[in-house]
Amino acid sequence: MDDISPPNNNIQQLNATQIKVRNEAFRCFNVASRRFADRQVYYLLHKMQSDKDSVKLGSTNLMRHLLNSAGSQMEDKRSLITMGLRPLLLDETLSVRVKMSICQLCVALADHGYVQAECGGANVIQFLLTNLVLKPEMINPASKK
Repeated sequence: MDDISPPNNNIQQLNATQIKVRNEAFRCFNVASRRFADRQVYYLLHKMQSDKDSVKLGSTNLMRHLLNSAGSQMEDKRSLITMGLRPLLLDETLSVRVKMSICQLCVALADHGYVQAECGGANVIQFLLTNLVLKPEMINPASKK
């Protein structure tokens, strides 16, 4: 998963070889999803529970890629994906890079219609609201003095 997640989540820092390896890994998972989408979703959800940020970043980037490129194979995995993400969405100890990657994954989920309240979508919405909306005390703290 380290080859899939760019350093500092910045694609511009990758050299040509790293980009080729990353794109080939994405392509391989995309082709395999035609036959083994269930196993891939379970595998990626398991990898997202890792202690290493690079593994979490790689698996969330790969899941986002699969949602965007293999939509027809992933459609019936809607509740599995949203419910499988629940522990990660409720984790308060995530690094900023991982939170940013998960926010991007949540936006991809919403874009493809995976966010429904009865299938665990409320957790996705809550995570986005918690991490994307500024809290009132964070807005212009210097003016309160």
